Amino acid sequence: MDDEGAFQNLSQAIDNMKRERDELMLDYKKEKEDFGVLDAQIRKMQMEFDLRVTILKDKESKLSEYNKMIAETEVTYNRIVETSNKLAANLNKETQFIRDKFKKNQAF
Repeated sequence: MDDEGAFQNLSQAIDNMKRERDELMLDYKKEKEDFGVLDAQIRKMQMEFDLRVTILKDKESKLSEYNKMIAETEVTYNRIVETSNKLAANLNKETQFIRDKFKKNQAF
């Protein structure tokens, strides 16, 4: 009976190990499934992140171009205003000169 008891104990030990292995396998499969879901979420979020980075860089580039165009336009506008003011001043001087000359000619 000792041999039979030893074999029975050994058989139970093997059955216990198989049961523990099966439980561990279930836990492993669950963890692997959870990992797969998490990995898919991370990949999706990474793609969204990369897209948003691209969008932000594009908008930053456009903002930079707008700022450059505005600055250049303001410089040009200021030059036009300055030139217009000089032209108006010269026209006023010439008009006054012609008026003064006309008045002198009428005085004779």
